[in-house]
Amino acid sequence: MNLARNLCLLVIATCLPYLCIGQTAGNPPTPAAASPTIIFDPPGTAQRYAAQHEHEPYQHTRFVRDIAYGAQPRNLLDVAEPVTASQNARPVLIFVPGGQGNRNEVKGYLYYDNVLLWAVDQGYIGINMSRESGPGTSWDTGAKNIAAVISWAQQHIKEYGGDSSRIFIWGHSLGATALATYISHPEYYPSTGIGLKGAILFAGSYNIAPLKATQPGRSAPGVQAELDPATLLAQSSLPGLQKTALPLLLAAADGDPLDRPEYVTLIHDALCKSNHCPATLSIKGHDHFSEMFSINTRDQSVSGPVLGWLRSIPSAK
Repeated sequence: MNLARNLCLLVIATCLPYLCIGQTAGNPPTPAAASPTIIFDPPGTAQRYAAQHEHEPYQHTRFVRDIAYGAQPRNLLDVAEPVTASQNARPVLIFVPGGQGNRNEVKGYLYYDNVLLWAVDQGYIGINMSRESGPGTSWDTGAKNIAAVISWAQQHIKEYGGDSSRIFIWGHSLGATALATYISHPEYYPSTGIGLKGAILFAGSYNIAPLKATQPGRSAPGVQAELDPATLLAQSSLPGLQKTALPLLLAAADGDPLDRPEYVTLIHDALCKSNHCPATLSIKGHDHFSEMFSINTRDQSVSGPVLGWLRSIPSAK
């Protein structure tokens, strides 16, 4: 099924100006080219948006930092809550960062605080997790980290005004890769089940054997050698994604590595054949980092449709 024909799945009967695939809302701080170059420059991208971001101390949001969710040094998370407590428990948004899994992408800039500040402004309690990466980790380490954070939230988020029965999660880049592994492999779920109301897979690169992207991506140094077909299939996220009933939003930008938009199409079409069509989003005028650094600025080309999708998920417990 053509990706563009599904552009308004995000909010039925409400196609906001920035919602439809191929459109962009607001004015980015620096005018974006029609076809942005595929760049990986977090500090440079941060500079484009820094003037629009809040800086600590934040006026309306309180951060509780470096909470341990596991035994490893990287098993840490931050919680963002409103300074003025809400009368009712809020839904929860967990953010899973890409790259090496750091909660702060750029030294000297509190990214990804911006995602949690935005989440709190929209009525959520925010969680930003660090995940393990690098030597000594395996293909499923990130999924296990996500499982541990969901389990932590189920046990503790009430203390911060959150509703443990309404947890959403947003994975970016390699964070989306880990999230797809978690969703598709129930053996990693907490004893209470998947623990999620919905998941956003943004600009990820995925093992969806027997399918494979044909467009060029971006390999990290020291990437593991190609696995044999049987192992690839055993580790694949595709069979599990085809079985899940969890609402999904698959997204990528035109300035992402070219395999990222292709993965959106491949997974979308495969899931539609299994009668579970996910929502999809294609953002114009963004690169791999501006798509996240734009959150909580005047540029709502990413945050607008994401919020529309989140609000489209039934709130019933």
